[in-house]
Amino acid sequence: MLVPLHTRAPLRCALILALLATAACGERKPSGQTVATVNGEDVTLSELNLEAKGAATKEGRAAALQAIIDRKLFAEDARKQGLEKEPAYILEQRRAAELLLAQRNVAVLVRNAQRTPSESDVNAYLARYGGATGGQRILMVDQLRFPAPKTEAEYDALKPVKTNDALAEMLRGRGAAVNRGTIDVDSATLTDDVLKALLTSGEPIITVQGGMAISSQLVGSRPSERSGTDVAEIARKRLVLERVDAAIKQRAKALRDEGQITYANDYKPNTAGGQAR
Repeated sequence: MLVPLHTRAPLRCALILALLATAACGERKPSGQTVATVNGEDVTLSELNLEAKGAATKEGRAAALQAIIDRKLFAEDARKQGLEKEPAYILEQRRAAELLLAQRNVAVLVRNAQRTPSESDVNAYLARYGGATGGQRILMVDQLRFPAPKTEAEYDALKPVKTNDALAEMLRGRGAAVNRGTIDVDSATLTDDVLKALLTSGEPIITVQGGMAISSQLVGSRPSERSGTDVAEIARKRLVLERVDAAIKQRAKALRDEGQITYANDYKPNTAGGQAR
């Protein structure tokens, strides 16, 4: 089962931040305590904190600072060469900015939808879907991780593949790096559509996260015995997942309904999938 290329996960945050930092250089200097200068341009403490996020050691922060300096030097050199005027750069810069804004928008939706369900919400959910939550299972999922396809043609080539074994053979035959392993997934952590796809499709489900493709195929499952308290907690998790999923879908529909979207003739959405070519 394939996820359309245009719905895949966005670029890695590091790439987005690097592009935006480069783009902002000519606009204004960020405020904050200066920790270094590069040809007269400040490197602020705020920049360093952002770059070093997750670095717990002094050495890690020092490496992050050097990464900022190198990036600024390369960016300055690129501007001297006029590379910022290239159409490809302008397009990538705009895409990166849009991705970051869209991610922040979705993050707000997720944060608002993740409020803890009340006891009455949980009880109502259990009354409707008690059998489902009580029957949760631990799914054994075979996963392949490999570099994501860069074009629709490369992605379409994966469509005939019906098993992870066949996919792994195809990828290795092309010289692609493939990491494979089996993981346990609590079905309570999955949205209904993903759970249904895993249980019924019988084929790999391919998604993309940060430039890496992940092919997941169910290879087995086992019961997950839980107490009444555990079942109630499962209901809470599923309620949150459903609310997040619904909030994103509702907002996307509202934005499309409010927006004015037109297509060139060859790119109009098809009637079956409702997706643009």
